Amino acid sequence: MKRDEFMAQIARLLADMPDNERMEAIRYYNDYLDEAGEENEEEAIRELGNPQEIAANIKANLQEQDFETGRMKEQPMAKMEVEAENAGKRTSKSTGQWILIIVLLVFASPILLGVGGGILGIVLGLAGAMLGIIFAFLACGLSMVLGGVALGVKGIWNLFQMPALGFAGLGGGLICIAVGILSLLLFWWLTFRMIPRIWRACGHFISNRRKKGERTA
Repeated sequence: MKRDEFMAQIARLLADMPDNERMEAIRYYNDYLDEAGEENEEEAIRELGNPQEIAANIKANLQEQDFETGRMKEQPMAKMEVEAENAGKRTSKSTGQWILIIVLLVFASPILLGVGGGILGIVLGLAGAMLGIIFAFLACGLSMVLGGVALGVKGIWNLFQMPALGFAGLGGGLICIAVGILSLLLFWWLTFRMIPRIWRACGHFISNRRKKGERTA
C-alpha cells in the first residue's frame, strides 16, 4: 500500500473523531513515515498494520480516555528500540575487540619483530650467499678464459724459441680455458636453472600454505 492511500484511509476512518485528536493522529503517522524514509515507506506501512484496525484502536483509546501517542506506536517503537540496543551492543563489542587486538599487538610486537627480523635476516643472508656464488663463478670463468687465451698465445709464440716452455704455456692456457668454461657453465646452470626452480618452489609453498589456511578458516 502506498503512503497516500494509507493516509487517506486513516483520515477517512477517523473523520468522526474530534478535530484535534484526528489531526494529532494523522500528524503522528505522517511523522513516522517521514522518519522511515521514502525507500522504507511500504515496509513501515506493513509494520503499522491495517488502517481499519489502527482507526479502531485509536477510537477505543479515545473512548477510554487513554489516547496516548506511545500506545499507538508501541510495536514500531519497541522494534526500533531493540534494534538500536542491538546496534549499540554490536558497536561496543566491535570496539572492544579492536582494543584487545591493538593491546595484544603492542605487547607482542617485540617478539614478532624479533622473529620476523631473524627470518628476514636468514632469507637475505641466503640470497646474498647465492648471488655471491653466482657472480664468483662468472668472474672466475671470464678471468680463466681470458687468462688461458693469453697464456696459450704466449705458449704458441714460445714454441719457435723454447719449445718446452711453449708447450707448457699452451697446455696451461688450455687448462685455464677449460676451467673457465666449466665456471661459466656453472654460472649459467645456477642462474637459468637452479634459481628459477627455487623461486617456483617458494611460490608453490606460499600458495599451498595460503590455501591450507583458507580451508582451515
